[in-house]
Parts: sequence; C-alpha cells; structure tokens
Amino acid sequence: IALAIERRRSEDELRRNESMMRLLFEHNPLPIWLYDVETLAFLRVNDAAVDLYGYTQEEFEKINILHIRPESERQKALTHFGAISRQIEQYGIWLHQSRDGRVFQAEIISHELTYAGKRVRLEVAQDIGERKQLENQLRQAQKMEAVGRLAGGVAHDFNNMLMVIKGHTELLLNVLPANEPVTRKIEQIDRSADRAAALTRQLLAFSRMQVL
Repeated sequence: IALAIERRRSEDELRRNESMMRLLFEHNPLPIWLYDVETLAFLRVNDAAVDLYGYTQEEFEKINILHIRPESERQKALTHFGAISRQIEQYGIWLHQSRDGRVFQAEIISHELTYAGKRVRLEVAQDIGERKQLENQLRQAQKMEAVGRLAGGVAHDFNNMLMVIKGHTELLLNVLPANEPVTRKIEQIDRSADRAAALTRQLLAFSRMQVL
C-alpha cells in the first residue's frame, strides 16, 4: 500500500510538472517551437510563434523549419542544420520570413533534447528588427552629437577671426573718406563679415540643438 501511495504521488507530481511545462511553453511571450532533427518538421509551436509568423497551428504541422526562412537562405540554413545536429546548444541571428513575406532578423537559441522518443530541437526566437533599428538610431544620434560639438568648436574659432576682421574694417571706415573706391570695398568686406557672423550663429545654435 505504501509503495502504491508513493507511486501515485510520483505520478501526480509528474503530471503537475508536465502541466506547468506545457503552460510555460504555450503562454511564453517569445515564439517557441519543437522540430524533428531528422525531418525538420515542426512538432509543436506556441501561440507567440503563430502570432509572429502568421501560420496557424494546423499550417505549422504541414511545413518544416525551412519554410520560415527566405528562399535565398534555405540552402545555407540546411547546411547549418546538418552542422549543428550533434551540438547540444546553439545561438545565432538569422533571417526569417513570415507567412505574408515579411523578412526580419531573428535571434535564435536552440537546445537539443528527446521528445516522444525522437531527437528534437527546442528553439526560442525573438524578432530583433526593432532593436536593431533603435541601435541604428542611437548610433546616428551619437554621430550627430559629435558633428554638433565639432560645429560648435569651428564656429567659436571662426567667430574670433571674424571679430578681428570686423574690428579692422570699422577702424578703416572711421579714418577713410566716404565714397572712395577703397572705402566701398572695405564696406563690402564688412557686410560679408556680418553675413559670415550670422552663419556662425547658426552653427552655434546647431551645436546646442536649438531650433533655427
């Protein structure tokens, strides 16, 4: 009787563990699937995989792992599957394709195990297209910040030189008679220095991220 009770407890514990694992698989927010190592056919997929790839559960049962790769990547993927057939764990970033033709980068973590007497791989996928886009935007923002600092430094130095030009033209205009040809040329220099000063103010505003 004690052995029977203990066996019953073990069976109940096993069922609870299986139920918990099933819930973790099916309701995980990341796409997860099992596929047969020999045939590459999908054995089980969770709801997140259905949402990301656009295939129904029934459609997944009729296709294999190559069908979620762009056609141009399938031979490369087939070679890769053969190379990893004896590796327990595998990580990589691959191009995947949803049912509607959208191609995106997927981060894949793969682990080999035994399921229903078959060698299978459990894979967890994550669409990293949005993350890559944010990373590119961050790099672009950092470049713009560096350009802004450079523009600010150039504008300060250029402004100092313009102040020298402006000071000398004003001194010359104060001592030279009006309406002389040389005076008109100096006035043109003075006006050009004013326009250049306006440009340096715009550069300084850009370096401080001000709206012009």
